[in-house]
Amino acid sequence: MTKIEFRLSAAVLLAGFGAAFYHYFPMPSPDLMATWIAGTFLNDGQPGQVYGATGEVFRMYPPSEWRGYMEQTYSYSDAIYPFLYPPLWAKVGQWLAHANYWRVTAVGLAL
Repeated sequence: MTKIEFRLSAAVLLAGFGAAFYHYFPMPSPDLMATWIAGTFLNDGQPGQVYGATGEVFRMYPPSEWRGYMEQTYSYSDAIYPFLYPPLWAKVGQWLAHANYWRVTAVGLAL
């Protein structure tokens, strides 16, 4: 591979990464957001808000308080997924609870 071919390949690759970053940057990950919200409520001393217990059977809905929290705190009203993971991941989310979700995802996307 010549120097010119290498530089052209690198430029095309960087342009592709840049286009992907530009396209996906404003889109939050609802799955990661569930971990972050669960950690936030765990950090606030509300472990009952980690899993949405709406009855005897677990349903695939987040706790109703999550939507109000996201609308009031971040003006976010799109998809919110329930937290489906073991409590260990809510504890990891608790460590990130003090950080802004969109900043954390931007850093993760940049990496």
